[in-house]
Amino acid sequence: MKFRYYLIGNATAINPEEYAILIDILKGFFVHAKMEIKENLIVIYDDLDNVDGILDLIDNLNSELYLDLKIFCSPEYHKFSESYFNWSLKAFKEIESSERFLDEKELLNESFKVQVSEETKKIILKKFYSDSEMLRSVKVFLECDLNVSKASELLYLHRNTLIQRIDRFSEVTGYNIKNFQEAVLIYNLLK
Repeated sequence: MKFRYYLIGNATAINPEEYAILIDILKGFFVHAKMEIKENLIVIYDDLDNVDGILDLIDNLNSELYLDLKIFCSPEYHKFSESYFNWSLKAFKEIESSERFLDEKELLNESFKVQVSEETKKIILKKFYSDSEMLRSVKVFLECDLNVSKASELLYLHRNTLIQRIDRFSEVTGYNIKNFQEAVLIYNLLK
């Protein structure tokens, strides 16, 4: 049998009356699920694959009760991993994402951002920190899987112009974004 869990949290404090209503609604939706409160988050352990239903429910609760609920949906698992659960709980609490729904990939990606301060970004990106055109060029290049032709087309740049920007970025920052490991580091700074 497969299982998954959901972490539900609110960006702002919920008054006790709204909190009680929220718990009652969730209990009605997850009739057979185990529910607990852990570190100010609602944790729901469920054996049903009802991701779309819970997303609709969260959207409705946000609009009807004027809440700002966010939810993490774990991947399906056969055996519960306490260490993975603890990581996801910690990451979900720490991230400041505008996304209401986070899956494993989004949570991992967002958790990279939590660890890097703006001051650190300034140091790493050097003079390009405030150069939005350069940063957009680099980000599009990375999002195009390091394909210069595809990225230059999306950026409406000549191919050689983009190559020059990429080389200049690497020269100034010391990060060769044609190298996968360094590209991942820079991409996570720019997201």
